[in-house]
Amino acid sequence: MSGRIRLERWLDEEVAAFRAAIPSGEEERPLRHLCQALGWVYALDELFQESDASYVSARDVDTGGAILRGVRFARNRVFHQAIQPGHRQGSGFAFALGSNFGGLWFMWKPVSDLTGGRPDAKGKASYEAHMQGNDVGPTLDAVKDWFSKVR
Repeated sequence: MSGRIRLERWLDEEVAAFRAAIPSGEEERPLRHLCQALGWVYALDELFQESDASYVSARDVDTGGAILRGVRFARNRVFHQAIQPGHRQGSGFAFALGSNFGGLWFMWKPVSDLTGGRPDAKGKASYEAHMQGNDVGPTLDAVKDWFSKVR
């Protein structure tokens, strides 16, 4: 099995596990799956960049592909900020946690709430334009759709 196929399968599994865990009302389990999914998105994006010189320009002009810059920006803040016992707003994670009739929902925090990470003007602009204040679900769908186009 190729590395790409394996990474795509792991991304699909984590997105499905994230969505399945939300109705439980548990906060930690969906957060863990969301962080894992962001890691696999980053790994797939890196794999495609390394294997195809035209990938980045094609990605950045596609609506679904362009969101990857914002996802990378968010992922770098999730994985490179100080680990805090937190998935609540203000915790340093790029997503906020709220409740919706006893269930959970996750949304991307405003960019002004994010600190640290490498400077990334294009990623920040993508995050602001496509992600901040929105539910994380459509973002996961957009990146999965992009990767299905690249095959």
